[in-house]
Amino acid sequence: MKYLTPLLFMMMTIVIAPTTVQAEDIFSHTVLTLPDDPEKNEAWGLTISTEEQWAEFYGARLAAITYLEGNEPVRPNVNFDEFQILTGGLGQKPTFGHYLTVERVTERDDVIEIHIFNVSPGKNCITLPALSFPSATVVVNKVDKPFRFVETPLVRECK
Repeated sequence: MKYLTPLLFMMMTIVIAPTTVQAEDIFSHTVLTLPDDPEKNEAWGLTISTEEQWAEFYGARLAAITYLEGNEPVRPNVNFDEFQILTGGLGQKPTFGHYLTVERVTERDDVIEIHIFNVSPGKNCITLPALSFPSATVVVNKVDKPFRFVETPLVRECK
């Protein structure tokens, strides 16, 4: 029992120890996975704030995929009264194996930042010699601010 009391005190201290969190910078978001990446040669970004814009973007041929009749992907529903879609990509890459992963979304005074990992295959990776167009798409609360990608390059090593 004499060891239990100090142990409980240490556990309570750990649980209630103060921490510094900048929650005001974190911007709630949902990552959308598109059925394919838009085929754009250069870096691009787009804010989608209406159902019409979303239908046009989603209905456009995103890349070189053709779906069998009845197997077309269904466009996710988004409440554009409250939310908007931010999407963009880094342009054409020479092989498969390139992709973007959203790390977090932050709101600054004048801009929304989408922090992404730009993942590329390492030198030992086997990749298909076909073009790829990595992109990222998020749904965020509707605000009247521009957005930008904050990129962290990563190399995926293969053995």
